[in-house]
Amino acid sequence: MYTAHRGMQGPPPAAPGSRLAELLDHVRVEFEAQAGRSNEHEHQRIAQGHTRSAQVQEMELVRGKIYQLEHTHNTMKARYEDEIARLKHELEQRGGPVGGGPSGPSQPPPPAIGHGPANLFQGIMAGSAAQGGPGLAPPPQDQQGQPGMPGHMQPQGAPGFNPPPGPPRNPFAYGGQPPGPSLNGYGPQQQPPLASPAPARPTPPPNQLRPGQFEGFKYTSEELEDIGNELSRLDLDKLPAPLKRQGEDWHAVFNPRVMRRLDVGLVHTLPHQSVVCCVRFSHDGRFVATGSNRVAQIYDVNTGHEVCHLTDPATNQDGDLYIRSVCFSPDGRYLATGAEDKLIRVWDIAGKRIVHQFAGHEQDIYSLDFASDGQHIASGSGDRTIRL
Repeated sequence: MYTAHRGMQGPPPAAPGSRLAELLDHVRVEFEAQAGRSNEHEHQRIAQGHTRSAQVQEMELVRGKIYQLEHTHNTMKARYEDEIARLKHELEQRGGPVGGGPSGPSQPPPPAIGHGPANLFQGIMAGSAAQGGPGLAPPPQDQQGQPGMPGHMQPQGAPGFNPPPGPPRNPFAYGGQPPGPSLNGYGPQQQPPLASPAPARPTPPPNQLRPGQFEGFKYTSEELEDIGNELSRLDLDKLPAPLKRQGEDWHAVFNPRVMRRLDVGLVHTLPHQSVVCCVRFSHDGRFVATGSNRVAQIYDVNTGHEVCHLTDPATNQDGDLYIRSVCFSPDGRYLATGAEDKLIRVWDIAGKRIVHQFAGHEQDIYSLDFASDGQHIASGSGDRTIRL
């Protein structure tokens, strides 16, 4: 019985080393599976980050467009109201349809004013010509207007009377001028001088900036007259939102005495290792070149990425050598640089090599420009000379 009982025992236990190897294999397999899942999650996180960045950029673009549209709308509205007020004032000064007279015929109602060409009041008093009186002449159609603005918002002089055949003349010019025909059924009237004898300027009339037009505007007319074009003297806290733009480390102010027609926003910040001495856009506007200490760099305007890095290894590496001027050739193949060593270098941008080098100036070269044919370069230096 004892022998038979011992014969029924199971197989001997496995060796400890094989069991450890099996456990290690299981751990390795689990680790590799976990690492694969981790890499997959990391790829998904990076892809989601790119997607969020693209969406944020798109939202910023949409916000900028909305701001531009809002600003354009407000600008057009203010200009439209001022234009209407000015035209009404001029009509009153000329004895226009501000009231009936005993000797004049009844006047038809003025037409509705809406978007269209610059002659807003072309139809006013249109019926007076049929009744024996001349109507108002439409403004000249060959005036240069502001691009991008509707016709009725373009800056223009006051509409004149119907002139006799011949070259156009200023009906409000100073000096002896014969009286014009009867106006709107009334007899000839003495016209007050409404226009300045000085040349017309592309600035809005003095009443363009009215008290209370902008909430938060804290400058008086006398203070604005004293500041003039020194806009750096304007205090941001005294300017309303439509007359300034602000960022984290920059700001822009707009002349309160001039109708604002543009906007400013920071698109890219391009880092450099030293002071940037000069900046120049290419002729097609796709690239911008900068000059700093020993280096000329070219950036893509749309992306802000650096596309070319130009430096001359043959120069003496002791001390500084600032590049004071840069200029693209008309075809965009070459970049000319002028530096403190009084040399002009012409670079082949694609090959990143110097193809020409010009000497002759006795001081730093501060300005460069290619001729339109790309065959000549004009340079200006601190030695008070211009060389070709």
